Amino acid sequence: MNEKQIIITSIRQTQTSNMSIRKIIRNRIAKLRLPKMLCLIFLLSIAVTSFSQGIKWSDGLTWQQVKAKAKKENKYMFVDCYATWCKPCKAMDKEVYSVDSVGSFLNQDFISVKLQMDQTKNDAAAIKSWYKTASSFAKDYNLNAYPTMLFFTPSGEVATKEVGYKDAGAFITAARNAKDPSKQYYVLLKNYKKGKLDDAATRSLINTAKQLGDTATYHALRNSYFAYLHTLPKAKLYTKENIEFIATTINRHSQSVFDMFYPDATAVDKVMEKKGYAQKVVDDVIMKEKVASVVNAGMDAKIEPDWSILYNSIAKDYKRDYAERNIMEAKMAWYYNAGDYFKWASTLNHRIEKYGTDTTSKSADFVLNNQAYIIWLNLGQTDKPDPKTIEELNRVCKWLEGPLRRYEFATGFRLQQWPMIIDTYANLLYKVGRTTEALKWQELAVSKGKELGTDDDAMKDIENNLALMKEGKPTWPIAAN
Repeated sequence: MNEKQIIITSIRQTQTSNMSIRKIIRNRIAKLRLPKMLCLIFLLSIAVTSFSQGIKWSDGLTWQQVKAKAKKENKYMFVDCYATWCKPCKAMDKEVYSVDSVGSFLNQDFISVKLQMDQTKNDAAAIKSWYKTASSFAKDYNLNAYPTMLFFTPSGEVATKEVGYKDAGAFITAARNAKDPSKQYYVLLKNYKKGKLDDAATRSLINTAKQLGDTATYHALRNSYFAYLHTLPKAKLYTKENIEFIATTINRHSQSVFDMFYPDATAVDKVMEKKGYAQKVVDDVIMKEKVASVVNAGMDAKIEPDWSILYNSIAKDYKRDYAERNIMEAKMAWYYNAGDYFKWASTLNHRIEKYGTDTTSKSADFVLNNQAYIIWLNLGQTDKPDPKTIEELNRVCKWLEGPLRRYEFATGFRLQQWPMIIDTYANLLYKVGRTTEALKWQELAVSKGKELGTDDDAMKDIENNLALMKEGKPTWPIAAN
């Protein structure tokens, strides 16, 4: 195992969800009895609409054939790398790729390909024929999160790479950037070697090298840029752009720019207008530099680390609260991977109660809901959970109230997740015996799910949970004797 795996452990928690994104509803056109002229107009309107409905995906070609076609027609290539289990991928299909303006922009200058990165027993022959290509893409372009959007030039060189959900406007901007030579990776790299890049372009080049998995280039560029930043006067060094860049790339306390974040975090927090920003950067460095190797070695050997030794190792170089906080994170990673959900839940509860949660991050509440759901699913898999389990579940109920309130005032994709958070909260209440409260919240989950158009499968789960509550039956899985 490598040092990235402990990070993947945390990410894995964010990817586990209790519901699926709503499936695309298929519209059916009723049969109409119309005069011939009206029928002709009607059919023509359907033809025009069909022509402009979203991205036209290339089918029946191999990757080599796609590249040959792109070169011959002088078109760029867009590859949507997705997984069948990926909710944001499905949201992109529904909310972005099907949009007329997106299709109009892409279809003119791009050949677009969908590439499934996982494998399922239901895969069609066409999907299976791309398995080898998918495996090569994962390795060659460092694919470890989905959706990943890869853009290629007509000559087949990587132009840009984007990761994560983008709305229609952001996606079109990304596609437009892929056509802009000043933003293309291979062009940026050539210009950097000629000394022709400004700071913003250099940062973009370094981030792209990291995204693409060009490790040697990434490390060389990053270290050189850090050294350059350290020569700048404070007024030019302490900018949001520089701090954000350093926060996402620093991984050692020995790197020259680390002293911006520790021991004095005042200047960074002031520029970023967020208390605790610098602390999080330092925590990430501690996790990468001190914690990851210890926890991963323990996982390989199936031996729980000596937490006191790890604590002393951190405390030797950092203040006590840094050691305590990162030991909690380390224990959470260990217990989760070991399947000890009770200790994982207890440690998570303790950490939240002592240090709080990040209320400024949109993704933080999504993670909290998933963690709460995992705890509800795995703790007390009996008809009547024991008192210690109920105590931990009540602690979860308390901190889940925050995301529950914040999601109510969300918009777009986040608002659509609200019924699912209500469902998690209601099921926790029900499991600890707070049935009257649980029923009230579960009924709200049903009504809001219908109002917001929640996924059909998700709605079945929500409604089924309500029915089970009314019957006094467990909504959670019961472990076999």
